[in-house]
Amino acid sequence: MKQNYIALAAVLIVLLLGVFLIFRFEGVKVADNSTTQEENTNSQDESNNDTYYPEDVTDPETVICVIGDDYSFTMKEFIDEMVRVMPQDFDQKMQQLSAPDQKLYKKKLEQDVMDFLVESGYVQMYFKDSGMEITPAEIEAEKEKTRQSLREQSGKPDLDVDAYFENLGVSDEMFSKDMYDQIMFQKVFSPVMDHVEVSDAEIKKYYDENITSFDVPSQADIDLIVAYKEDEVGKIMDEYSKGVDFGELALKYSQDPTVKDNKGAMGWVNEEQLPPEMIKHIFDDSRFENSDVIMFPIETVFYVLKRNDVKKAYTPTFDEIFDNVKQRALDAKKNDTYKSFLEEQKVKYGEPIITPGIVFPSDTVTSNVPPNTIEGMDGMIDQYMEEQKGNESP
Repeated sequence: MKQNYIALAAVLIVLLLGVFLIFRFEGVKVADNSTTQEENTNSQDESNNDTYYPEDVTDPETVICVIGDDYSFTMKEFIDEMVRVMPQDFDQKMQQLSAPDQKLYKKKLEQDVMDFLVESGYVQMYFKDSGMEITPAEIEAEKEKTRQSLREQSGKPDLDVDAYFENLGVSDEMFSKDMYDQIMFQKVFSPVMDHVEVSDAEIKKYYDENITSFDVPSQADIDLIVAYKEDEVGKIMDEYSKGVDFGELALKYSQDPTVKDNKGAMGWVNEEQLPPEMIKHIFDDSRFENSDVIMFPIETVFYVLKRNDVKKAYTPTFDEIFDNVKQRALDAKKNDTYKSFLEEQKVKYGEPIITPGIVFPSDTVTSNVPPNTIEGMDGMIDQYMEEQKGNESP
């Protein structure tokens, strides 16, 4: 079933595909108007304050980064940008993570935001010094393009986008500022990026240097029944051997609603999408020598699987995927062009200077949940060792 979910979350730089500033939409159902603007704004403010403004974070008005004489941003501006780009399920995910994993998760978000604000600074200074301008008419035209895009994404041609933004707590001033930034990036980079090209030799070189990234994993077209009782598995296998249609058996026995609704049809899946416990069965041809249906348990669940077809892993030839390679080579060259632009601006305006001693949100996380990543475990060990050092008598 098609679901129409959109929400204005952030303006992001996307240069690899030749697109500059775009809105990221996710996670909020447009049709739900039951929450008032005041309730929505209050809930967002409470969540953001709880997540990003603990008492021991650096004061919001503190300048945390300076570039040259004309650009800087404060902790408040930094945190506001974090709030704008954070995933819809950010708080929920944080509650499930240990302190080391929370730190890793927040650090990644903080680094992305820091990079964005620093890079935006260079673009703003270049834009200003180049004498470029943006008119109110240009901003309004870009706003209307965004409104129309949202209507198309939501499947609601009559959607009042401005009212929807207002309900989300997005003011017209914020909307206009985002459009200004979007146009600014377009004016700075379009003249350069629109003329970036790659030769056939560059495309071939990219293919040769990145050939493993084009590998196509093994694939299988499968039907599946999920069962919780071993005796039911015996019944399924027996009935299938007597000619009962596998789809009908899935409707009758499968405990997974999604699988059941599709009569067990999973379609084509590749080994990168599956857990190792399933891969070793699905792609083991010896298991299917006597029948196209096999059974295997994983922990307390029994899987009855029918393999309709299989495709072995292979590496496509250069000619087979020329267009794909060309696009990726072009994206890489645009990325290099963007990096070169930033390096030129660093020479012109100076390196970003980060204020020493800044306490970021990730520096304040606490949790009793055990780490679920190797990096998180390493972080917990480091944390324990530091605590032990602090407990040692002088």
